[in-house]
Amino acid sequence: MAAILSKLPQMHNGAIQDESLERRLRVAEGHIEAGRLLAFYQVPKPLKFFLEAQSNEKGVKLIIRLILSKFIRRQPGRSDSEWANMWRDMQYLREKTFPFLDLEYILIEFCRGLLKAGKFSLARNYLKGTSFVSLASEKAENLVTQAAREYFFSASSISCSEFWKAKEFLNLYPSSANVKAKEDIIDALIVKLPNLGVNILPMQFRQIKDPMEIVKMEITNPTRAYFHVEELVEVARLLSLRSADDVPAVEEAIAREAAVSGHSNIWDLCAAIARGPVLEHMEVDSRKQLWGGFHICHQIKVKDGKVYLSLLKLIVDKPPPSAPSEQFSPEFCSFISAYLQKDSGNRLSVQELLELPFISMYDDQHVDLSAYFSKAGSPLATL
Repeated sequence: MAAILSKLPQMHNGAIQDESLERRLRVAEGHIEAGRLLAFYQVPKPLKFFLEAQSNEKGVKLIIRLILSKFIRRQPGRSDSEWANMWRDMQYLREKTFPFLDLEYILIEFCRGLLKAGKFSLARNYLKGTSFVSLASEKAENLVTQAAREYFFSASSISCSEFWKAKEFLNLYPSSANVKAKEDIIDALIVKLPNLGVNILPMQFRQIKDPMEIVKMEITNPTRAYFHVEELVEVARLLSLRSADDVPAVEEAIAREAAVSGHSNIWDLCAAIARGPVLEHMEVDSRKQLWGGFHICHQIKVKDGKVYLSLLKLIVDKPPPSAPSEQFSPEFCSFISAYLQKDSGNRLSVQELLELPFISMYDDQHVDLSAYFSKAGSPLATL
């Protein structure tokens, strides 16, 4: 192009006589270079395309996205320097042929390409902006969450790598409340729910309007997840059910399912109910139904749906009772402590209890219990 311009008539100061011609030649030079770049990125276009580009902004934006898409697919593991060259070329295209495009738009599309390519570190740098253009924090965050959302909903199983890629996207903005909420959902779906026997794919999750439906799926699944009260409440919180009304509703649902299921582990059932809402604030029908089911299972006296929660909370929050050492023998105290264990895993079996010193210490002695009770009378008579 410089050689062509040198052949044009010159004025005494070296300027070209026809400035309009020079401008058009410069434009043509830009179009030719832009055409070369588009061909390099496998999106060839005739020169006529550049002349009509301003009236086809939508088509030009499509070309920008197509360039980035092919750039990613053609060679997925591109180096940082190759991406830097791509950014330089994108700026050139805008400057020489597509000046009507906002530079912020070019940066957004470029960052979107980086995220899709998994170039998280490089994306973090460009999301902060360049010397020529910067992104508003809100726009950058939306870009990241949108990319994470695409990966999240493309996962075909809970073990897919797309889940972890989505989390990596979100880690670009770890302090954002909006991002944290989305991270919580991922944790709930790929870690917490499977641990409780519930597997929900992202597309299934997308169709569920009320997170409480997921909580109910956990509570009613055959693995008896209602035993794990704290884990269920944690999942509910991860699914954004954390308000002053939401948490009691979750706890009530857990207690209700435990009661109607009729399981015999009274410690866990008491834990579920005692952690629930203040029952005096529940409607009478709900109280009757909840405590009626509990009464059927464990014969606890219920009147008008009211009970004393202090006893249940005492069972849950306090250690199990023990025999006073100043009143009973060490063998007896040890026996009671071994028997009264909330956690069934720590509680000795009947056979193991029979082998404790309190029982075995009298094996070599003959005790006639029938004669004793005949003289002392039945201990139940005083009750």
